[in-house]
Amino acid sequence: MPEQRMFDLKRLLLLPDTIDMETSKSRTDKIIRTSRVFSELYLLERQLNPILLGMQESGLLVSRTWLDEGLELTRQLLLTREAEIQAYIGKTAGLIHAEKLATFLTEKKLPEVRRTGDFKKNKAVHPIYPIFMQYQATKQFIDFWGTKLERESQKTSRGELQLKGQWTSFTSFSGRMFAKNLPLTSLPRIMRPYVCSGDDRCIYSLDFNQAELRFVAYYARCDALSLLINEQVDLHQQLGNIITSQIATTAQLTDGQIRQMGKQFLFSFLYGAGKNSLLQSLQKHLPEMTSIGVERIVNTFYKRFPALQLSLRALEKEETLLTPFGLVKPLAKFTQHQKRNFSFQAGVAVAIKKLMICLHPHFEIIHVIHDELWVLAYPEDRVLLDTMIAQFYEEMTVILPKFPTKDFVKIELLGGV
Repeated sequence: MPEQRMFDLKRLLLLPDTIDMETSKSRTDKIIRTSRVFSELYLLERQLNPILLGMQESGLLVSRTWLDEGLELTRQLLLTREAEIQAYIGKTAGLIHAEKLATFLTEKKLPEVRRTGDFKKNKAVHPIYPIFMQYQATKQFIDFWGTKLERESQKTSRGELQLKGQWTSFTSFSGRMFAKNLPLTSLPRIMRPYVCSGDDRCIYSLDFNQAELRFVAYYARCDALSLLINEQVDLHQQLGNIITSQIATTAQLTDGQIRQMGKQFLFSFLYGAGKNSLLQSLQKHLPEMTSIGVERIVNTFYKRFPALQLSLRALEKEETLLTPFGLVKPLAKFTQHQKRNFSFQAGVAVAIKKLMICLHPHFEIIHVIHDELWVLAYPEDRVLLDTMIAQFYEEMTVILPKFPTKDFVKIELLGGV
């Protein structure tokens, strides 16, 4: 029986949805044989296939204590929001009813709510709107990561919850991996301490450090940015400081909040967000921010890294797409923003798959989240783990000579038995 294919060949080959893969098999086989880029991508997926099959079969183990201890603070938050809502609309038996909310809004002559977006739109009109929005989000979180998870997970002999999803590679043209049914790739961070190994191995997180920035710097041949990355300069903090220096504000932001703002701005900017989107994002932290301020921030960034502006504009205009294995012309249609984003998204996807393939002969890989892997390893195998990461660096520089690999992979002990 042939091995189940865990990747979407149509997206790998950058074909439009209208193509019938069954009737086009001879043509797709020829594309793989004659195109070096598609041949390399296809080989990578074939090597990755058994790893995804293994992850799908073993699933993730989560301690049962997640359902009570892990969700306790979230449940308390839900009760707090319920009490706040009831202070406005009156006591309700059980769930907060939409009818009672609608009656309250009508009596107070407040804007009615017909869809979820209306809560956000009217959040400054009356406190009931943001409170109800938080209530809904908290309830949905508990319903999904508590009730649904317990219902749909299998139970091990030790009582752990075994979470399984259907893994697929190339859920997007750039090569991302995703687990359907139970979206394990969106596992909440507060659940991480409750993930367990099932034996005496530890769980290590291997997380890429500034992955997209490395590919942006490499493809743009921006030595100034590559140097800062190799010197481990915190670009997110620096950009956050630049942002706050452009506006007089009454907002009291911590260094952590400034760094997060810089990180959000940088990723939105690199992924092609327009000036209005950037402005709206910044105004959440700095209400006084203006479009002129955004313009100054962008100009400051480009003055510091002029090669990036030329490179990003060139990517948008090219008919071909840039992959780590070379240029390729897609048959599927791409917008300018999609072309711009494709190169570094595809780069990160290839890199994480290369790392998985390097580690697989020696370690069990149990999870992947975009640019982060979770592996099982005995404490005494930490030296071997470092050795295999060094091998991964060598393989990356074979594909991409002089790629900035210094401190590319961060290792963190996530948990264990």
